[in-house]
Amino acid sequence: MRFLLDEMISSTVERMLLDRGVEAHAVVGDPLLRGKTDAVILAAAIETESVLVTANIPDFRPLASEAGGHAGVVLFVGDLPRARFRWLADELERIAAEHDDL
Repeated sequence: MRFLLDEMISSTVERMLLDRGVEAHAVVGDPLLRGKTDAVILAAAIETESVLVTANIPDFRPLASEAGGHAGVVLFVGDLPRARFRWLADELERIAAEHDDL
């Protein structure tokens, strides 16, 4: 399982996941994706067969429903201050382990 971390997620979370052996790519560190529209981000997730991770529920929920054919979307509520980076990495690692067949 591979994760594409939306722009509001720090590349620190990406590094935490990579250090744990979980495939992850942070939009914030990618000059080709940073600042792009939500539709472009979702298209990148679909193209790379990545699960999109975002707190942008109002925008991505309808986009993902309309798009179909994606690997999935992990939606979380609230801000992601530094204190919650480990929490998010832990949850994504758990999800990846539970779905290691994907």
